Amino acid sequence: MTDWNRIPHIEWALQLNQDMKEILQMKFDQDHGYWAYLDELVRFLRSKNVAAVQEKIADANHLEKFYSTVSELEFARILAGKGKDVTLLTDDFFENRSSPDMLVKDAAREAYVEVKRLTEGQAGFLIVDFLESYLDQPARAYRVDIVLSEELSIPVTKWEERLARERIAQDIIKQFPAAFEVADLSKLPVSFGIGGVTFEIHPTNRLRRGYPGFIRTSVFTFPTAIWAEKLAKDVCEKAKKRQAWTGGHLRKYYLVAIDCEEKFLDQDDVDLRLIGSRVTQWGIPLPKVELGFDVKQAAQRGWRSYLEKECIIPSESTYLDPAKKGVFLTEPATKNVSGVMARFGSRSVYFLPNPFAYDDINDVGIQGYLE
Repeated sequence: MTDWNRIPHIEWALQLNQDMKEILQMKFDQDHGYWAYLDELVRFLRSKNVAAVQEKIADANHLEKFYSTVSELEFARILAGKGKDVTLLTDDFFENRSSPDMLVKDAAREAYVEVKRLTEGQAGFLIVDFLESYLDQPARAYRVDIVLSEELSIPVTKWEERLARERIAQDIIKQFPAAFEVADLSKLPVSFGIGGVTFEIHPTNRLRRGYPGFIRTSVFTFPTAIWAEKLAKDVCEKAKKRQAWTGGHLRKYYLVAIDCEEKFLDQDDVDLRLIGSRVTQWGIPLPKVELGFDVKQAAQRGWRSYLEKECIIPSESTYLDPAKKGVFLTEPATKNVSGVMARFGSRSVYFLPNPFAYDDINDVGIQGYLE
């Protein structure tokens, strides 16, 4: 039994989500370090008067959603620690369209922040969403953990590859009820496989319904380049979210925050995928590089010194490879983004401003946003 007197802040945070409280108790014993981590995280947020922590956690209806919420809380901690006023936003903050994750205010600006965990992909979450519905009844009160096959584990970024993954996931979903019904649930845990995915069935002790547990993968490491490409794709997808906004919402700056967790990425990977690859040559003349309209416009807006520092405007020895520009210069949707924050496995945080954002959300002063 969890001793809530030892972790009063996370107990407070879970008051509006008793189901998740029970799920976490079943997953982590009371001495597990995760409880202390969560309690300290919430304690800090409360000390900085971060608003709507309980309401935010109430939206987490399964473990993977809870972990994503924790990523949002981590960025709230970072921003509140910089003296900013942070309000967490619930899923229904925008009534008829997808809401950002938080509203952040400081003396210079108001900004919406959208947080994304850098995860393996959509296929696993399709399975989780199905299980959330399928197990939601007393007769199926089991925890179902998922071990993804290599085919579904490795991140993909191309549309046709993602569609193929989702079709595989849908086929697995269709087969799951029949496999579940014939499984021998008298001696738990038990497991069975469908399409290369292993489902592990565990008992529950408190809840009167079942729920999806952890997602694990059969692949332990992926090339850094794959994760870096996935990061850029996630930024582009989150950028498109602003396209559905109207009125005063469009006048708020928009920041995308990527939680890289334990993925082995760093500042250079972010720069490479968002700005592009630089080429340095010594002792020979640089090739003539034509500055595009966006670069010229950004220079006129006051970004020239930044563009020169980043060699987007060539220096004496370094220039941006025209064939390897990042998504800030190649994907029009990224004009919706004022800047990108990345939180790395080392717990360091990097902020990359976007000089090419739309006028309403473009400010050269945003370079020092995390200072």
